[in-house]
Amino acid sequence: MTGATNAGRRFVFRPAGAFSLAAAKAFVASFAPFMGPEAAAEDGDDCLVLAFLSDDGRPVAVRLHQTAERVVADVLEGDGGDGLRAQVARILSLDTDAGPYEAIEDEVITRVRDQHPGLRPVHYPTPYEAATWAVLIQRTQRVQAANIRHKLAERHGAVVTIDGVDHLTAIPPDEMAAIREVWGVPAVKVPWLRAGPSSKGTSTPSRCGPWILRRRWPASGRSTGSVPSEPS
Repeated sequence: MTGATNAGRRFVFRPAGAFSLAAAKAFVASFAPFMGPEAAAEDGDDCLVLAFLSDDGRPVAVRLHQTAERVVADVLEGDGGDGLRAQVARILSLDTDAGPYEAIEDEVITRVRDQHPGLRPVHYPTPYEAATWAVLIQRTQRVQAANIRHKLAERHGAVVTIDGVDHLTAIPPDEMAAIREVWGVPAVKVPWLRAGPSSKGTSTPSRCGPWILRRRWPASGRSTGSVPSEPS
């Protein structure tokens, strides 16, 4: 997949408080359920390519780089409207002021800040993807769940090729809603996966219920409650 509506548009962010794109890139590259190492294929710590599903379920891609005071995102694929700008900001927590966190005077938090300067929470691109991972990881080893997610992306996700590197997006919501079985996934989980996409085919879960999403989940989060016997 190459070239699409509004590709070439540029967004400029001016982070409030400390932000390190290199730290975000390191997290993205190490957490396979989120994006995987292909997201970190760009040379240099100050450059990151992300390919993902937009909030309306369409494949998009951006290349980000950081300067002294700005984070610049160039749209490489998909619709580059204001909705995508807000989504990129949300994924990298650029829509949040880090000042209050930096002002906390606590020995433990200070040590964490010193060890990970400029690191902010990295969020899943959509609540739908967070909900999907919450189902896959239940009573499943992380490596196995990550492999299942990758196979779903290989078979059903979009492939966005940037500078010769293939980036896989998650399985689109409309395809997930139509799926009947998933390799490596117990049959009881499949209805939960299918319940994630809304009836309108968007990436916002409508039937996942509060047991999955009571807030915007960071990619590092894991569900803490038990999975119900059927989706609400």
